Amino acid sequence: MIIMIKKNPYQVSDIYHLVVLMVLVWSGSVYGYQGMATPKLHVSGRFLQDPSGKNVLLHGWMQPTETWFNGGGRWYSNPSDWTNPSNVAGFLNYMKAAATVMSDTSPKYGRDYGWYCSFVRVNTDAIGGWTQQDGLVNPTQFNGWIQNFIVPYADHLRQRGLYLVLSATGPINTPNNGTRNAGVVEQQRLITFWQTVAGAPGVKSADNIMFELMNEPVDIESSPGNGDWGNHQAKYFEAFRNWIQPVINAIRNTGADNVIWVPTLEWQGSPYQHALYPFTGTNCGIACHFYPAYGGVFDNPTKVQNLWNSQYKPAADLWPMIITECFWFPMPDDPWNLCNGTTAGFGNAIKKAMDNQGNVSFLVGFLGDLLDNLNNSLPAGCSLSSREGAQAYFDWLPTYTWAAPTNRPMGLSATMILDTQVNLIWTAVPGATSYNIKRSTVSGGPYVTLSSYITATGFIDTSVAVGQTYYYVVSANMPGGESPNSNEAMPSKVRTYLKFNESSGITAFDATGYNWNGTLVNGPLWAAGKFNYAVDLDGTNDYVSLPSGVVGGLTSCTISVWVYLDTISNWSRLFDFGTGTNVNMFLTPRNGSTNTVRFAITTGGAGGEQRINGISALPAGAWTHVAVTLNGSLGILYVNGVEVGRNNAMTLTPSSLGNTNQNYIGRSQYSDPYLDGRVDEFRIYANALSAADVAGLYAEQIPMSAPSAPTGLSAMAVSPARVDLNWNDSVGAVTYNIKRSTVFGGPYTQITSVSGTDYTDINLSESTTYYYVVSAANSVGQSGDSAQAAVTTLAAPPAAPSGLSAVGGDGFVSLTWNANLESDLAGYDVYRSTEATGGYSRLNEVLLTSPTFTDNQVRYYTTYYYVVRAVDRDSLESPASSPVSVVPMDPGAVVLSAADFESGFGDWVNITGQDTHDWTRNQSSTLTPNTGPSGGANGSIWYVYLETSPGGANVAGNTAILQGPMIDGYHRVLTFYYHMYGSTTGTLYVDIFHEGSWHNGIWSRSGQQHSSMSEAYTPCLVNLMNYPGPIRIRFRAVAAGGPTGDMAIDSIAVIGRPLYGDLNDDMQVELEDLAAFAGSWLQTHCSLDLDGNCLIDLYEFAAFAQNWMRE
Repeated sequence: MIIMIKKNPYQVSDIYHLVVLMVLVWSGSVYGYQGMATPKLHVSGRFLQDPSGKNVLLHGWMQPTETWFNGGGRWYSNPSDWTNPSNVAGFLNYMKAAATVMSDTSPKYGRDYGWYCSFVRVNTDAIGGWTQQDGLVNPTQFNGWIQNFIVPYADHLRQRGLYLVLSATGPINTPNNGTRNAGVVEQQRLITFWQTVAGAPGVKSADNIMFELMNEPVDIESSPGNGDWGNHQAKYFEAFRNWIQPVINAIRNTGADNVIWVPTLEWQGSPYQHALYPFTGTNCGIACHFYPAYGGVFDNPTKVQNLWNSQYKPAADLWPMIITECFWFPMPDDPWNLCNGTTAGFGNAIKKAMDNQGNVSFLVGFLGDLLDNLNNSLPAGCSLSSREGAQAYFDWLPTYTWAAPTNRPMGLSATMILDTQVNLIWTAVPGATSYNIKRSTVSGGPYVTLSSYITATGFIDTSVAVGQTYYYVVSANMPGGESPNSNEAMPSKVRTYLKFNESSGITAFDATGYNWNGTLVNGPLWAAGKFNYAVDLDGTNDYVSLPSGVVGGLTSCTISVWVYLDTISNWSRLFDFGTGTNVNMFLTPRNGSTNTVRFAITTGGAGGEQRINGISALPAGAWTHVAVTLNGSLGILYVNGVEVGRNNAMTLTPSSLGNTNQNYIGRSQYSDPYLDGRVDEFRIYANALSAADVAGLYAEQIPMSAPSAPTGLSAMAVSPARVDLNWNDSVGAVTYNIKRSTVFGGPYTQITSVSGTDYTDINLSESTTYYYVVSAANSVGQSGDSAQAAVTTLAAPPAAPSGLSAVGGDGFVSLTWNANLESDLAGYDVYRSTEATGGYSRLNEVLLTSPTFTDNQVRYYTTYYYVVRAVDRDSLESPASSPVSVVPMDPGAVVLSAADFESGFGDWVNITGQDTHDWTRNQSSTLTPNTGPSGGANGSIWYVYLETSPGGANVAGNTAILQGPMIDGYHRVLTFYYHMYGSTTGTLYVDIFHEGSWHNGIWSRSGQQHSSMSEAYTPCLVNLMNYPGPIRIRFRAVAAGGPTGDMAIDSIAVIGRPLYGDLNDDMQVELEDLAAFAGSWLQTHCSLDLDGNCLIDLYEFAAFAQNWMRE
């Protein structure tokens, strides 16, 4: 059930919603690049295709036209006269500039690539000559909108390799129609709009312009005018089909053949309605939206896929689909909760659903979602948005290619040569990197993958259970993902297979193992064959005899043979199976009646023959493939893979002949001439092959024999769960079967098949010995096993310790963690860093035997990061534990200066003359929505902030300075809380005055740091221990420009010990203190230490001297 989101398309009250949403995406077989061609696309079945028939996926962005969305009105004014190109120029130039950026593939934003977009969805926020109140009021202005905006904009897009998806929005809706926006008036407006646009020069049938009929229809009346409004029921779905069909018809009546994207009800979230009540028309697809709030899926990948399966897939199985709105980022302040999701939970799941569907074009967000700071920079000067949807989408785009991953393998055929072997062949897919072989015991699946990343276009399945029927499919791995499955193939069972490769003797062995062996009679010779050897019949009295019953019981069948005729005589036989002249079936290269190749079968002598005549006799002096198939009443004769004759009235089958006992190759039941020529690859199938299968027989290349066993097998343990295998290539091998055992000498279990000469075996057990062999296979059969290779997997290191905690004390940090339970544990190592990103150094010189450690070499107010690793008796070290951080605090420190702003500024003052604005003391939220905090830090009421609304610090570089008093003491640290929320947030600095000069920016933060007004303040600690003696601190806020840049601070405090050297606490450093201090010279005294070595030396005496006689 779709969750009803109160979301009105492009109403003034919905501006916030629009700013937060919208985008588009691109895909193909070459990357979308500037200047890329835009071939005219069309709809074929469920795919969007280019003129060559290549399936196409598009990805791009959504582009509003209203100036407010494109820089808050700074960069252009909405045109007032669309008939005047100069009045439109500012708007048009901005739209072109945005398109140029979004199709520029040069490196951007610190990446080594740029934007790979191939289309833009344009929302017609305002349409020349239209008003919401009255619809079309000025046709001249409307025509100017088309000719001075749409046409030149589409021309620019074409130069940039971009398609235009034009969406009818804005004044198509009547005032205050809310969700009831699929009414009679809206329908008439759509018809008027699209009739004019579709028929306009420069738009009609343009190669790069497509039409999205409407943005987000929501509710409709079950019958026009009856007042029964709604959606998500069959009566409303049928009503919408009847409502939208005239709009489609109006476009097609203009003669325009542009692709049409048809929307759905429920904010375009119920495309399955079209599967229930389909519209009609050519070149049409489905336009949908998908947000985290739809169906309440949010960050649940399973729910995302389930919603896709139930409401999107039914339509995408029938038409191409385009998602024209989709975006996500964690956004707790979103009043509709519409976009509230993460890439990990929502983004990756919807991408997977769309990619797996194989025919879905999509977008993610709109221009303002993808680019930051449009209010202050033109698109070329903007940075990539930090929002999760924008970050993920920018990374995804280069991975898509122009061809959708829908070029599935074709022509899959399967042949069961032996009871334990099935040979698969298929047609190569251009661009495929490899193939996946899948099998099921049920037609239609579900299929189990037998092997992946096969690079050949054939596969030998030797894991066949005798007597089991299998169904096979193959998919291709394309650069853009896995293709759909091929046609399903059920193995054709070879009843008899004479390869004639013996080269000596009088027996032609049946390769199937069923022992339908042929006997060479009267001395036929062995000669060069089509493949390897063949039997050579002399035309005098040579032939091959097959056992009685070789075709007994067959109702459907295929007989296939290669023949090289030395001479040709009427009525000679390729084969003739029967009991005599009354009951038989035969194939002759040339019959004496029509002088063509003929197959015939009879149970009543020559007069009762059912015949299939070809169009000519078989030739002499060349290898020729001949096959005949019988299936019910249909018999077909093929020569060299092409049908040459058929009979649709066959009533006889091989089974009709009974137990035939005179089964010949090269001899007739009559006294006809013997065959003069060579015969090779004689096969009888127990079913009728398809035309494609027969063509495959003609095209196949057959090796002489099964390959030899692979040599050089080696196995190397790479990790506790991984073994890498390598072996030498076996000549003639198509696939290799990998077999494994945990017992020396086997028995072995086949674990997979591959087409290369290496394999990585994973998910193994640690410290376990495995034994491997490899066999090679081709269409002839499988080799013996290679020599065995044994390998023992590596021992696994201990698990990472858990539960690490750190507590700071007076000059020390105490660490504890949970003990590891491994039986071979030897101890632990502790590592420390002052950087969150790494740079750890080990602290302990010998292994720790208990899960505790005390670090005594720490300084006050320094952030330390710790991890622990476990070590076993093999000296294997575990991964690091989760890091913990701690800041050792001075227990003797007191507040030296503070301001909580609850009753004013205290000793902290706004500075005049050195800045442009003052810090403002405030409670609750700031003046401007979507920026600043909602109150003070940690439940306090008052705070101070920089106000950036118009009239405030609204211009880039505006500055406010809050300065504190002179502060003595030592072991000092600054603590405070800050809040920085808003899209135009500037920079907050902490400066310190020390020894006569200001040191600027000893701490700073730039840009938005918080995601909402209500998000908690961030606590901050600035270490001041490197600044001995008197100091002064100031907070300096510098605006970035724009109304949403309010920065707030609260609860300022400088803490530390009072004046350094005042050992008798009389508030003055004097002789009595000097005497006491001198007594500590070169003594260990961590509480007085300033440089971290716990020793009182010249460093500390210098600080003491700085404070001499100070109060």
